[in-house]
Amino acid sequence: MVDELRCDFVAGSLGAVILGVCLVLAVPERAQASPLWELSGAPTSQGPFSARMTASGTEATYFNPARLRGQPRGVEFGSGILVGRLAIDLDDRPASVDISESIYDARIEDDQGRRSPPPTRPVPTDDLPRERGSSDPSFSQPLIVFGIAVPIVSDRWVIGLHATMAADRFAHQSPHFADEREQVFSNSLHFERLGDRVVGASFALGSGVKIAEWLDLGLGMTMAQDATSDNTVFTPDATSPDEAQTSTGIGVKIRPVPHVGVEARPASRLSLTGTVHWSFENRVDGTNELRLWNFPIGSDGEESLHQEVTYVYDFEPLRIAAGAVFDWGDEQRGGAVGAKVRFGRWSQYRDRHGQRWPDEWRDTWSPTVTGQ
Repeated sequence: MVDELRCDFVAGSLGAVILGVCLVLAVPERAQASPLWELSGAPTSQGPFSARMTASGTEATYFNPARLRGQPRGVEFGSGILVGRLAIDLDDRPASVDISESIYDARIEDDQGRRSPPPTRPVPTDDLPRERGSSDPSFSQPLIVFGIAVPIVSDRWVIGLHATMAADRFAHQSPHFADEREQVFSNSLHFERLGDRVVGASFALGSGVKIAEWLDLGLGMTMAQDATSDNTVFTPDATSPDEAQTSTGIGVKIRPVPHVGVEARPASRLSLTGTVHWSFENRVDGTNELRLWNFPIGSDGEESLHQEVTYVYDFEPLRIAAGAVFDWGDEQRGGAVGAKVRFGRWSQYRDRHGQRWPDEWRDTWSPTVTGQ
């Protein structure tokens, strides 16, 4: 169960702003994208979970780039911590369901009388590498938030940059299986949309343009990583795996993922907004090749064993949102109320091993009401 999930951001100093800007310019190619923002909202905004309608700073670069238009030139900075006090309570497991070591001797006989091990091979309970439920899902993640707005044509065209970075680790990827296969790894359940999704760097570029007195358009992008990992392992002695020699080749390509926004003002106190964020993922495709000296592998005597793996991190589906905000009064007295609905195509979700679960994931409609 989730006991507490809290976001808290505080302002930082100008010196830290300069340091943060230097850091992002030095290592933009490792930037990741949107899951952290979708979880925490825009903490620097008055309405952190209504930023698609009301963003008034550089966070509009991601949430609705149309609202960048009109932003003054400047730099924003903040720091804080994202805290999750989480727990997964497991029911008692009766000893009668334990698997004994006799499973190693289990055989299945086919129609022709041939005996072979079972197609799925559970590990004996006493041989599992971790205690059941030993993984702790709680986290405390320090973050740095900063952004830049630069008017190109005063009051008509503004470009912006917005980034959120973990203060202790620039990137973190921790795969886990979403079914019983995880027993031979962590032997624990995990929160599918937390964990490594709150660690790393989120980086967005955007531009807002005034098309007419009543209409602004915006275009932005976040940066996804498509990585490859090719591993070759040569073992000169199959009975001594410590002598194995490994060679690994790694490549990373950057892929921009677009998002668009619009803001229309059909009346002096009424604002209508719309955004589309295309689906996003960081993908890792890998190959493993195992060779043994003077020893064939497999029943057909192959010289090497080939394996292909795929990992998908930070998946976010297609998201479409529409909202409206009504202002009344003036700067001294008055306020605003707004409402928004967001569609998420979660039926296309892919887990960290690139698998889809069509029976477990459904598209969502998320309403939001805001006031100030």
